[in-house]
Amino acid sequence: MLEPQSKRAKEALDHFYEAIEAVSFGIDVQPRRLLYIDNRMLLHSRDKFFGSFDSYENPMRWIQRVFVSADLWNHKYVEQIKERVFDFQC
Repeated sequence: MLEPQSKRAKEALDHFYEAIEAVSFGIDVQPRRLLYIDNRMLLHSRDKFFGSFDSYENPMRWIQRVFVSADLWNHKYVEQIKERVFDFQC
């Protein structure tokens, strides 16, 4: 959370939150559904939730982050992290 340091800063922060609230909407993502959000275009957050954990206390999430690129050169080192990459053969 941001902590305003002056009355003027608090007013500016309040106006910012009001502007965000005016255009905000919720999306209820159901199991087996994927929601793609382009971080360059949208501001997003997530409500509090209670996740599931495996026997090692690791969160059970299949997709944690997806990188999309028009240029595969950016992914030339994918072999170095292949244990974290799924290759679904179609």
